[in-house]
Amino acid sequence: MDVMAAGSKFRMPGVDDSVADAYAESLRDHIAYVQEAGRKIGVHPSQLDVHDQSKWCPLEFPGYARHFKGGGDPDGFATAWLHHIHYNPHHWQHWIFSDGYTPKGSKVEGGVVEMPGIYVLEMVADWMGA
Repeated sequence: MDVMAAGSKFRMPGVDDSVADAYAESLRDHIAYVQEAGRKIGVHPSQLDVHDQSKWCPLEFPGYARHFKGGGDPDGFATAWLHHIHYNPHHWQHWIFSDGYTPKGSKVEGGVVEMPGIYVLEMVADWMGA
């Protein structure tokens, strides 16, 4: 986890302390809800252990925190979201070529790769834990 902890408080450069604390609390809750839902529907424990852990990194945390708890940051959130979907295969956007491009000779149609079932299940748990 790249967020620096000071007691029960979280510190992230570029994020107001109260915003960081509020977002960290909501992120911990979300992950716990997803893990609970995932256990009920059969998501593998190893997936649940790492669910949304990238949201703690400096490339995601500030943009998410300011977007959801700090009054907004559209550009920061866009950067954080793009990083998140590229590093988390439980998002359907992870499986789509950004411009619809399909490599020559590929049987992939319309730039969309079929999402493996293990990630579909985690995606459902993510929706349940939202």
